[in-house]
Amino acid sequence: MAQPHDPDTPEPTLAELIAGRPHLAMHAMDGLIIEDVPLNAIADAIGTPVWVYSASAMRRRYRLLSGALADSGLDAHVHYAMKANDRLAVLRLFGREGAGADIVSEGELRRAREAGIAPDTAPEPSVIAAIARRETPGDETAAREAFRRLGEVAGDAVANAVTLLDGLVVIGGGLAGAADLFLPALVGELNGTLARLTGGNVSRLEVLALNLEDPDERARFVSSRAQAVRVPGSHRTVLYETEKRTGVGLSRLGTSRAVGLGAYAWALKKLDGSSSQTEVSR
Repeated sequence: MAQPHDPDTPEPTLAELIAGRPHLAMHAMDGLIIEDVPLNAIADAIGTPVWVYSASAMRRRYRLLSGALADSGLDAHVHYAMKANDRLAVLRLFGREGAGADIVSEGELRRAREAGIAPDTAPEPSVIAAIARRETPGDETAAREAFRRLGEVAGDAVANAVTLLDGLVVIGGGLAGAADLFLPALVGELNGTLARLTGGNVSRLEVLALNLEDPDERARFVSSRAQAVRVPGSHRTVLYETEKRTGVGLSRLGTSRAVGLGAYAWALKKLDGSSSQTEVSR
C-alpha cells in the first residue's frame, strides 16, 4: 500500500541526486556535465528537447549484470531488449560488450544485424515461448523471466496511453500468442505505483486494470458496483459506478483483419454520407 506523503520531508537536493549518478557532475562554469561534456553545449549544438545517454553508465551496469551472472555459475547470456531503445549507437555499445538482442519482429532483427549483433544471439520470441512452456529444451526459468520483463516494459508503455485515453486495451499481432506468459506482468505494471521524489508512492493509474483473459477478472470487469446518487438540487437519482476500471484483452480477429474491417466500416460510412448529401441536394 502506498505510504502517505509527509509534507515535512524535504525534497532531495541537486547535489544528493547527482551523488548517486557518477556519470554526472556539476561544474562551476559549465553547469551540469555528463562524462565531461556540458549539457548546455549539447543543447546549443543540437537543440532541445534531446535525450542524452551515458555510455559509461550503460557499460558499467551491463558489466555488473553479466559479472554477477558469471560469478553465480549460471550459464546465462544477456540479451538487450530492443523495445527499450533501438538506436544504433545503443545497440552497438551493448553488442561490443557481448550482449545479444531480444527481438520481436523482423524489423528489429534487421536492425540488430545492422548494429553488428550476430543473428544467432537474437532468438525468436516463439523459441523463447516454447522453452517457457517446456515444449523445447532450454532454461525455462530464464524464458519465463524474459516474458515477465517484456510484460513490465509493455505495461509501462501502455500505462502512458491509458492515462490519456478512456478505452480498453487490445493486444494483437503475433506476440499475442504468448499472452499467457507476459499479460499478467503487463496488467501488474498498470496496477503498480510510482515513487515520489519526496518519498512514498502513488498509484500509476486512476483506474483498475483487469486481465480480460482471466475468468475471475473478466467477471469482475462486467459486474456492476453502481450506487444510486442523488443529483444536487433535484429529486432525481442516477447510478454511479464506484469502481473505475479498464480491461486488457486479446484481439480474436488478428491485427490485419481487424484493421481491414475498420477500413471497410469507415468506407461504408463515408459512402452513406455521400449518398445522403446527394439525395438532399436533389
